[in-house]
Amino acid sequence: MFQIIGQHNCVYCEYACNKLDELGVPYKYRQINKPLKRWFRKRGMRTVPQIWLDGAHIGGYEELIKHLEKANVQTTSLPNA
Repeated sequence: MFQIIGQHNCVYCEYACNKLDELGVPYKYRQINKPLKRWFRKRGMRTVPQIWLDGAHIGGYEELIKHLEKANVQTTSLPNA
């Protein structure tokens, strides 16, 4: 299952959730908090969303789209932001 960690007012966090909703793919969304921010920084992660699939880190929104395309899940190209 996908896990998305994001924050309020993040366009790409919304895009990621909307894309998985559109495809009917289950996911869990978590709001980033201070301990997660520290954990992210220690690992060089500076942006949200950060996305995992079954515990394996995928990356951000663009990497999610690439992963879905590689897995041959029907998706459209990146939205214009």
